[in-house]
Amino acid sequence: DIQAVGDQLLRSILGLSESFSSVPTKGAIGVGSTLSPIDALRLSRMGFAGIVTERGGKTSHAAIILRGLALPYVPGIRDLCDHVRPEDTLIVDGGRGEVILNPDHDTLILFQKRRDAKIGRTRKLLRASQTQPTVTADGVEIEIGANIERLVEVRTAVDLGAKSIGLLRTEFLYLNCPQLPTEEEQYRDAVAALTALGGRMATFRTLDIGGEKLPPCVRIPGGPNPSLGVRAIRFSLRRPDIFRVQLRALYRASAAGPMRIMFPLISSVAELCAARQVCESVQEELEREGVPYSRHVPIGAMIETPSAALTIDHLAKSCDFFSIGTNDLIQYAFAADRDNHDVAHLCRALHPAVVRLLKHAIDAANFANKPIAVCGDIAGDSAFTWVLLGLGVRELSMSPCDIPAVRSVILATRLSEAEEMVAEALELESAREVEDLVMGTMRRRFPLELAVERAEPKAHRHHFHRQIHPPIVATVRREAGSALETVSQHGGRRG
Repeated sequence: DIQAVGDQLLRSILGLSESFSSVPTKGAIGVGSTLSPIDALRLSRMGFAGIVTERGGKTSHAAIILRGLALPYVPGIRDLCDHVRPEDTLIVDGGRGEVILNPDHDTLILFQKRRDAKIGRTRKLLRASQTQPTVTADGVEIEIGANIERLVEVRTAVDLGAKSIGLLRTEFLYLNCPQLPTEEEQYRDAVAALTALGGRMATFRTLDIGGEKLPPCVRIPGGPNPSLGVRAIRFSLRRPDIFRVQLRALYRASAAGPMRIMFPLISSVAELCAARQVCESVQEELEREGVPYSRHVPIGAMIETPSAALTIDHLAKSCDFFSIGTNDLIQYAFAADRDNHDVAHLCRALHPAVVRLLKHAIDAANFANKPIAVCGDIAGDSAFTWVLLGLGVRELSMSPCDIPAVRSVILATRLSEAEEMVAEALELESAREVEDLVMGTMRRRFPLELAVERAEPKAHRHHFHRQIHPPIVATVRREAGSALETVSQHGGRRG
């Protein structure tokens, strides 16, 4: 609150407008210091074509939102606002995680061709796999789900090949609301999603707020480290009044179509049992009121903490399914904030510690005969598909835009190949060795799905090593001075 008041005061002193109402944002690039999930949603609705920030991480919640919306985003560009000037030309390549300032003509043409090639590859992958079921070359079916925030994404997910919604982030109904959504509003939202899915399964994750996801309608204790504080299921159990309203809405909606309920950031059996007790209480309440609901809604736990990953055999006695959220699991495994670019180098998905942690969790779930999916960032990266299949995962959920490439890899895969590669990876001792093995194998086998052009254009380049989105070419249109500059698009189609 203090920071918000300070920002408003500074804007008044500097004579800056309170919003972007006077600034053309359609097709613009936003350039600023930081980006919250609320800002990500707001800017996407305003028509921004891409965003670049000085701080932030590749697996932050803001990055996840923008990836799902197919908006190019490159975080972690140091001193960005000091270097960008009015009328400078920028190339923002979300696919390679690069921002190029004042490129020459040849570089501009190169990136325009690269953008068009990216779009062409995506269309080719979609045409090649659109009509086929997601089955490996040796006949094993892999369920592909989609991670979504908004109802408008359901149709896109289904068109791109999603068999279900593996993660519906319910908190985004809260993030931009000045007041708490009512039970009726949440009920209508859930019913609309189930109706749009036409009988396909939807997994609703209960509120995952806290950390950097701070809705204006609730107060959450920040603590010295919000990511390690009151967030997700901890917040829900602390505020049963809010939790019960959400569960009532979800259980009522369960009469409209197949659904599952999943609790985020479970770290102990006690938390899981406490959440289930609230579910049982809500069901009893609805029963007394004569309100129709499904009595067979599966309850699941997200595996996002090492404590949960190492005790799945215990958790399995109190839930029906699991889903691994690799973004949080990796940050907690390495004690490295996913939103802090300064420690981003520590969060390596192919580090032997991560691979072993995943193997332990997946083996334990399979032994307990409980379905286990992966819905984190690596599920949608086709470079990791063999790793996950080789570890025993048979259900993946990802941003809709990632589905075509992952499906294409699965259709051409024999599980024995993936299992052999994983067995070799488990014997290696460093992240670099595992990365060399996995990336080398996947690039040789799947050049189309993992295609990344190598070039050295003559320009000042900031690197950010993560494939996210197609590139956008842009020109600066506004003086520096506000928290977020606008940069309008220059030529070509939007990525």
